[in-house]
Amino acid sequence: MRKVRLFDEDYHRIFSKRLNADRLYFVDLLNQLVEARRNQLRDDLNASFASVRFTLAHLTAQVVRQSELGVELISRPERWLPDQEDDIREELDMLIDYVIDEVNYYVQDRQEEDDQEEQAALFDPKVAFKSKAQIRPIERQVIGSTKSVARRDADFLFNVEPSG
Repeated sequence: MRKVRLFDEDYHRIFSKRLNADRLYFVDLLNQLVEARRNQLRDDLNASFASVRFTLAHLTAQVVRQSELGVELISRPERWLPDQEDDIREELDMLIDYVIDEVNYYVQDRQEEDDQEEQAALFDPKVAFKSKAQIRPIERQVIGSTKSVARRDADFLFNVEPSG
């Protein structure tokens, strides 16, 4: 069933004409930066890293998209990369650290709520990070917090001007 879906139903969505070397370069860079921060995750999230890493990359991209320059970076990375890779790494490093902190706090809060309600097994990161429905609340919290921080500090959002 998964083979049919991947090579039939989802093939054109995944391998669209918008996919190019520049986007793959950016995605690889983002993946490297997320992987380099694996040890900043809570132990239970680190143990589920195979699932969690995609959520971290997605959430980081969502945070990047909160500025006009970030939207442009995601859609046209060739304007920045490879010439400004060091600047992009620096910005993404900061934003990934922020996302990891937010995700760690979210999971901690959920598990504390479960403990208070004496339902300790209710929130399981191994299950949650594979479920679109359970990732949505994490995404809402991260984006809401991002907007709040950005109102106080405009430099928080992605703000590297492209070279080309």
